[in-house]
Amino acid sequence: MQNHALASTTKPPETKFAYFFGTAGEFLKIELDSLQIDAHWMLPRITGLAELMPAYLPRGSHSALGYWLPHNVRYDTVHRLLYRVFPKTAEDLEDNYRVVALQLSLMEVDATLDLPSQPGGPPAVLLTPDRSKLLVNLSNTIAEDAGHSRIVSTIDIYEARTLRKLKTMQETVDEKDYLTAKVPLNTAFSDSAYFAADGNTIYDQREKIMINYDQGMIKEKIDLLQPLTEAQRLRLKPFEEVSPVTGKPWIPSMGIVDSKAGRALISVTNAQRAKRLLWILDLDAQKVFSPLIEVSPVPARLYLSPNGRPIILEVVERRKVHESGKDYERDYKTGKFTIYDVVSGKLVATFERRELAGFRAHLLGIAPDRPLMFYAAEDKLYAVPLTENAPLRRVDSTFVADQWTKCIFTDR
Repeated sequence: MQNHALASTTKPPETKFAYFFGTAGEFLKIELDSLQIDAHWMLPRITGLAELMPAYLPRGSHSALGYWLPHNVRYDTVHRLLYRVFPKTAEDLEDNYRVVALQLSLMEVDATLDLPSQPGGPPAVLLTPDRSKLLVNLSNTIAEDAGHSRIVSTIDIYEARTLRKLKTMQETVDEKDYLTAKVPLNTAFSDSAYFAADGNTIYDQREKIMINYDQGMIKEKIDLLQPLTEAQRLRLKPFEEVSPVTGKPWIPSMGIVDSKAGRALISVTNAQRAKRLLWILDLDAQKVFSPLIEVSPVPARLYLSPNGRPIILEVVERRKVHESGKDYERDYKTGKFTIYDVVSGKLVATFERRELAGFRAHLLGIAPDRPLMFYAAEDKLYAVPLTENAPLRRVDSTFVADQWTKCIFTDR
């Protein structure tokens, strides 16, 4: 198999719908322009899926007795296929999974793929930009004599349309050496990973992975400081601390908090958590794409929109709670948001939506080509415009939206 760029030469189609999937096989489809419900149904009731997702549904109930939350949902814009990882049975939620490809918009089963057993959770999956290949990453830790263990990581490459296996890449490393950063694990990626437009580069949080389909994968750390100018580095001086290991200055609180479309959102806070700076790094060009943006308040959740342009800051408060006989702190969502433009670094919107405040409040998804996000609060689903004056809109449905709900945007 020859290595070649898999860059997509056509612009992705405009998203028109948002799908939401719950833990019991329930799904909701919303038309984005009107925010009207286009479909509300149960996956276990669809012909072809009943055998793959058996579940008892009491008469008149919207809740199936089973656990059918899809993991790592990916959408193929070329073949209009939705790839999802499901547990093979409702009782076996940890080790055994299968990939199911569903044809939109009728949710018809197009192909299935039973995966080898993998302890510890579902595998990560990726689609190449041209939608020709599906990559599935499985990993396993194998105990050996004398207390040693080794990690075996496998990436199986499939033809996306048929799920026919094309190639396997595998790597084995000593677990202790990997955990102490003595050796990398090149042949692995997380469910946060995505392909760059060239089709040969994968960005996965702080890591850049170069894939050659004949020779394997090479992984390297992304340098967050090197692209900064001298003036920009001087602005980071107040965030430096002395390393207890090396005795040299370093910035322990600097990291990538989100990454989309070849852009990484980098955040740094000082030891007192009184100051925060943000900037955007263009990962392809290795250049700082935005000015350094000083934001407040510091306690916040940060998100980068799918097109890599607006930054969404969600204000949170750390509050003490008492549950199950224990006291601890949790993030309380305040319902307050600020929006920054990454090109200018300017604040473009500030708004508060009290319906979105609480401990059970979660951002589900940001539309890729319009200023709109969807939010779950107290089991309700809301459409929230990312502008100051437009009111939010509750989606009038019995669908239960919570922190486990999966959201994906499609063109059909």
